[in-house]
Amino acid sequence: MAEVKQPADRTFISIQQAMSVPLDKNNHFGGFNYRTLDDILLRLKSLLNEHQAYVKLDTVVVFHDALPYQQATAKYHDDNFEITAVYEVREDEAKKKMDAPQVSGSAASYAKKGAL
Repeated sequence: MAEVKQPADRTFISIQQAMSVPLDKNNHFGGFNYRTLDDILLRLKSLLNEHQAYVKLDTVVVFHDALPYQQATAKYHDDNFEITAVYEVREDEAKKKMDAPQVSGSAASYAKKGAL
């Protein structure tokens, strides 16, 4: 008989409540504060280890109207619960001082942050 998953569980809720990552970096050129993907993952990994859970994070390029998007998927799993979040970011055609791989990497990083 298949196991029925609960709509939410205490472990997931506990991680969500403890998952606070400050906007402690500043982009002087753009005039805004931000957090990095590494900042988010560093905080998340310690919480996942504490609760014996994991997150699988993947990205793929998808196209909408011939425009490239970075699509990130974050899949959370613990013994009683799993949930998947998908977030897409369109790649800019060009950015000053960035070559094509940097533009793709920047969009992928932003999509991963959104999915997490």
